[in-house]
Amino acid sequence: MTNVDYETGVLVREIRRSNEYNQYQRLRKRLSSDKDLMKRVDGYRRDCFYLQTKEFEESDAARLEELEKENEDILSMAQVHEFLLSEQKLCRMIKKILAAVTDAAGLDLEL
Repeated sequence: MTNVDYETGVLVREIRRSNEYNQYQRLRKRLSSDKDLMKRVDGYRRDCFYLQTKEFEESDAARLEELEKENEDILSMAQVHEFLLSEQKLCRMIKKILAAVTDAAGLDLEL
């Protein structure tokens, strides 16, 4: 095992020990107790992710608004809102880690 492999394992363990990760997992588990709600939340997350990561088209902003309106009932629920915020915090942490690694490797990626 190389030192990079070992340190990657250390990083993964630290991510799993982080407040962001543990809060996300705790809220996901609580939300998952309602299978129908979790299915809707996952659908919303999937659709948002697709729209936010694909090449921007003029209709995408309107589609995002439409998506939020379609899911207004679940997005107004405190437990869903809290879960989505915790997911956003975890994603930001991972994005910072990825940016640091790609920068250190000299990959010159815009993240």
